[in-house]
Amino acid sequence: MPVSFPQARSVQARTTAAPRVPAIQWMPVMLGLGVICIESTRSMGGAQTGKVLASLWQALLGPWDLSHVGYVNHLLRKAGHFAGYGTLALLFRRAWQSTLRRYSALARVRMVLSVSMLSVACTFAVACLDEWHQSFLPGRTSTFRDVLLDTAGAIVLNAIVWGVASRPRRASASPGTADRIDPVRRIDRHAGRRVADDTERMPRAA
Repeated sequence: MPVSFPQARSVQARTTAAPRVPAIQWMPVMLGLGVICIESTRSMGGAQTGKVLASLWQALLGPWDLSHVGYVNHLLRKAGHFAGYGTLALLFRRAWQSTLRRYSALARVRMVLSVSMLSVACTFAVACLDEWHQSFLPGRTSTFRDVLLDTAGAIVLNAIVWGVASRPRRASASPGTADRIDPVRRIDRHAGRRVADDTERMPRAA
């Protein structure tokens, strides 16, 4: 009579079943890459955005200080580089975190470091491809300084997310935090001390 081993079967099923990566976690990344592709066309060059900004400037402020439109346009474009690629890095971070959790059992610190490095590396690669593509487009400029600016946005936003995510853990480890978080526990502790003091003050029976 054949003997079955349920535990061995369960182990075999876990080892043979391939982990499934949720594709929905990578959909925001695809959307972000699509926005980068649209931004990397001739219609989104500095001359075109300058015309739009000049029209808005005249509609809101009139012809006053219209000579500063070019400078403001340059600042807004660089800020868009920083914020746009920083947001793309956060999308990469979220997708890689979901993927690594299913494929490996890394510790929390190693997981955070891994997803941060992967998101920054992917953002750097996309920025390099974007600038390389713009070098073939008339009216667009391609500089490695924009790649460094994009990568800086990825690093800064990753650092901000890392710091915000680690704040509750550091706060819970500090002394007295439990009392600040849970006022009922603080009241019970003070009440217990008061009862202990009253007990010590009571006269002992002869």
